[in-house]
Amino acid sequence: WDKQSVTNTACLSCTAGAAVATYPHIRFAFCRRHGQWLGKLQRPGVLDADLWKAEQALRCMVRSGYVTRELYEGIWDAVRDHAYMIGETAQPERLRRALDQREFTIGTDDRIALFPQTVLALRAVTRPQLITLAGQGTRKRHDVRSALTDSLDWAGDDRWLLVKNLHELLQAHVRSAA
Repeated sequence: WDKQSVTNTACLSCTAGAAVATYPHIRFAFCRRHGQWLGKLQRPGVLDADLWKAEQALRCMVRSGYVTRELYEGIWDAVRDHAYMIGETAQPERLRRALDQREFTIGTDDRIALFPQTVLALRAVTRPQLITLAGQGTRKRHDVRSALTDSLDWAGDDRWLLVKNLHELLQAHVRSAA
């Protein structure tokens, strides 16, 4: 995660409201001290126990080297598409509550709401056994999709599109790592 040309903003509470440019990262998405989301639009006071647990898991995966920025962004896209496709009644409660907020912003509030699911999907895709299976090519395609389906039971019965998208991301990730 070398310094890149595009910058993000640090937690505005930590910097006393001054915009401080930092490099784009996924090592952390929340300021634990202030419970603030550190996306393009910052949302104060959103960090709770579930989000913090997901944040810690993401930090471990990034430190281990299993996660790239491209993989993280691709998985976010797949989880978001799945959440909007399955319909309102099957959506996670956190997303439904966020959608009911007057100041809901697409790309910020839905990303916060779906952060735990994004990390769960990321964990499923970066399991070493699954990466090994995916590296064996098309003859193990069924085994990879079956393993993904089993590990994504939180996604509900209509998880076929999520599994398909995650499988494609996993294949691209394995090819780029080779």
